[in-house]
Amino acid sequence: MTVESNVLVLAKVCHSQMLNAAPLRPWIIANKDGTIEAAHCDCKAGLAHRLVTQRTVTQEKAYWCIPSAIDKVPYATIRQIDFTSVATKKRRFESRISGGPIQQRSSQKLPDVPRPSAADRLEILHDLHRVTKASVLTVSSGFQDQYVPKILQDGNLPQPLSNLRDDKLGVSQQLKMAALHAVHSVVFVVNAAQQTGPLLQMDQPNQSYMFASLTRPHSEQLLQGLQLLRQDHELCDIVLRVGDAKIHAHKVVLASISPYFKAMFTGNLSEKETSEVEFQCIDETALKAIVEYAYTGTVFISQETVESLLPAANLLQVKLVLNECCSFLESQLDAGNCIGISRFAETYGCHDLCLAATKFICENFEEVCQTEEFFELTRAELDEIVSNDCLKVVTEETVFYALESWIKYDVTERQQYLAQLLHCVRLPLLSVKFLTRLYEANHLIRDDHACKHLLNEALKYHFMPEHRLSYQTVLSARPRCAPKVLLAVGGKAGLFATLESMEMYFPQTDSWIGLAPLSVPRYEFGVAVLDHKVYVVGGIATHMRQGISYRRHESTVESWDPESNIWSSVERMAECRSTLGVVVLAGELYALGGYDGQYYLQTVEKYVPKLKEWQPVAPMTKSRSCFATAVLDGMVYAIGGYGPAHMSSVERFDPSKEAWEMVAPMADKRINFGVGVMLGFIFVVGGHNGVSHLSSIERFDPHQNQWTACRPMNEPRTGVGSSIVDNYLYVVGGHSGSSYLNTVQRYDPITDSWLDSSGMMYCRCNFGLTAL
Repeated sequence: MTVESNVLVLAKVCHSQMLNAAPLRPWIIANKDGTIEAAHCDCKAGLAHRLVTQRTVTQEKAYWCIPSAIDKVPYATIRQIDFTSVATKKRRFESRISGGPIQQRSSQKLPDVPRPSAADRLEILHDLHRVTKASVLTVSSGFQDQYVPKILQDGNLPQPLSNLRDDKLGVSQQLKMAALHAVHSVVFVVNAAQQTGPLLQMDQPNQSYMFASLTRPHSEQLLQGLQLLRQDHELCDIVLRVGDAKIHAHKVVLASISPYFKAMFTGNLSEKETSEVEFQCIDETALKAIVEYAYTGTVFISQETVESLLPAANLLQVKLVLNECCSFLESQLDAGNCIGISRFAETYGCHDLCLAATKFICENFEEVCQTEEFFELTRAELDEIVSNDCLKVVTEETVFYALESWIKYDVTERQQYLAQLLHCVRLPLLSVKFLTRLYEANHLIRDDHACKHLLNEALKYHFMPEHRLSYQTVLSARPRCAPKVLLAVGGKAGLFATLESMEMYFPQTDSWIGLAPLSVPRYEFGVAVLDHKVYVVGGIATHMRQGISYRRHESTVESWDPESNIWSSVERMAECRSTLGVVVLAGELYALGGYDGQYYLQTVEKYVPKLKEWQPVAPMTKSRSCFATAVLDGMVYAIGGYGPAHMSSVERFDPSKEAWEMVAPMADKRINFGVGVMLGFIFVVGGHNGVSHLSSIERFDPHQNQWTACRPMNEPRTGVGSSIVDNYLYVVGGHSGSSYLNTVQRYDPITDSWLDSSGMMYCRCNFGLTAL
């Protein structure tokens, strides 16, 4: 086996002169053609340049096991180095003179060294993967010996290290390049523990090897061989017939790249036993190209071939060719063909290409709406395009004129659709002057009663803002390219003034409008968006009984439908909760902690929309109220709060483990503060620390488990609303310590700066704010 055609050779080698010494562990990284990319050994003779920033394989210092009689290593191969002492040499010389026996190499076997475990190999691979600097076992021929097992001598083994040396430069270009690449490796283990001969002499009959390698030359040779067999019609067992053309192939090759062919040749179809299959719905050139791809791994795609190749690849389920065709078409998108490519992609189920074409149409609508393809759209296709929230236009007038041009292209047939299409225009975004001119001068609208009614409604939107809530299509007033708006709900505007009103903020126009109010005034509740509906959970509500108002902690839940602008009741929670935290995770609504009027809570429950019921969840480790909650990387965070003291602690819930764990605390204790998640961080802002109102902001990095201070707000706020739109953290309303606020600021994490936005219609504190 190999990984990206690289091989790791790892050996355990005992020294031939010191049998009881710890084994050496040299390793070599070789690429597919045998070139050494990086190597290392923990012995002195073989160490030309060791890793200075990475640990050795054995985690030990490099050492060289030699008798004390040798004071230096000669410049010679290992086999040529004489490690015997002077006294031993003298005894040998005297023995030869006296005719006595010559001292033989000891026959004692090396101690058995166990093979590395899977965990050991994995640890080595992880260490090598992080190598950023090439290390060379040896580049000098004087220190190079080649001990290759006979069974592997003809294989694609690494080149001798001496072949890599550049005597002029002193180091090879291959080794320089190796330092630039991360090491992807697979293990080749050599068990040399039983050797009694020279170092790394692996051609002994008692060796055992595990060698796993599949190099690119082998796969290329295999494909080339199969292609030659096909071209010569040798061993072919299937003929694909398209019209008069016959394409010879091998069933096993076609089945390996196409689930369609696999089912045909291995299932219960009649083609399983036949030697010829006829295709009537595939272009001849496209089928030949796909068969060619099966044998070569390459395919030619052009504007002339893609229209036939993509349907063929789709039918035969050759995903790689299909994906390449889609990528090619995406690269060819322009104003004149994007609508046609969108239709083509939809026909063959190419979802990503269809999305790319739709995005191109929206971003280049002002050019697209002047093309022939646009004028040939069906009414349904046109309706879908001009209804898109992401249509990029300077003014809504562009959309109206595009519709008018489409109708005039075939006015007799298309005039009947004018009123239906006018519903797709964001009429409230047109100026009063433009609406009036249409009403008076455009004969297509003037002669259509339904169109005149729509224009009247749009004029009312401008002249009678107090009736905007009764305007039937609230979202038709949403600006284009504004997939998100902010909703501010309920809250307090004074010590005894609890609000039921709701208002919507459009970031693109920096403006607020009023919407349908809550069923009862509320504050200190939780708010979140689930399935395109806004949920208001718990809190403290103001009720009336016999003309006397009173407040109570709630378990009730309401949801708002933006399509109808209507609030509806939802199943109650199991407990009353105010100052709670509310988040959405995996399509379920979580309610955490809070205060029930007597006790600070650590319990958690979640609402399952499909079952329409609340279910208990593992409780937090601490009771918390007036805290913030957030979801990041699939985990729920509970941050700060009160219970019954001000806290800076943070814990998070892992739904896969159904358990909570503590993480790094904030720098400041906080209650009634804002929170937002963007760019992989959690931001907290404002609040109260038990002594003063805060203007500070902190950022949590989950990977570093660390909080970092950011630029503070211009003024302190507690009881704020906060949410993320377009990578801005919006901080809205609250209390400064002296007054209730309606002001809005947004934080830019890229520039670490604050910007002002238009204020709300009402001052609000302890309210709900969410993005929709």
